[in-house]
Amino acid sequence: MPVIMRSVNKYAARKFVDFRSQTKVKLLSGKKDAGNLSVQDLGKELFQRFSPVLNYQIEQTTVVLRAFCHERKLFKKRRSEVSTSMDFWSEFKTFRRMVEEDQDPLKWERLMAREEKRIERYQKLL
Repeated sequence: MPVIMRSVNKYAARKFVDFRSQTKVKLLSGKKDAGNLSVQDLGKELFQRFSPVLNYQIEQTTVVLRAFCHERKLFKKRRSEVSTSMDFWSEFKTFRRMVEEDQDPLKWERLMAREEKRIERYQKLL
């Protein structure tokens, strides 16, 4: 039994690492500019393979991912010289924790509205 559990844990850990890697590539690749996509379309692009229905948790994660990428200037049209030592996921985890610790009851609505405005501005860039 312990051998089976170890194998399952190794498999799950590997799949999670693959999932994070694929998510980061989809966000930052040049194929589809994630900055141009609406929050719902970005959520579908990132998570449809894992959940066919875009639920509230997926939408929240998508909004936070988008806000993080925008603030770090990681999207294609706003890309800056990003340090290669940037640990995307640990910095995202810190950013997510900061958002979740905010006690404002309307934080998700405000964050969504801010991202929709950012999408509009982003689309107007060259």
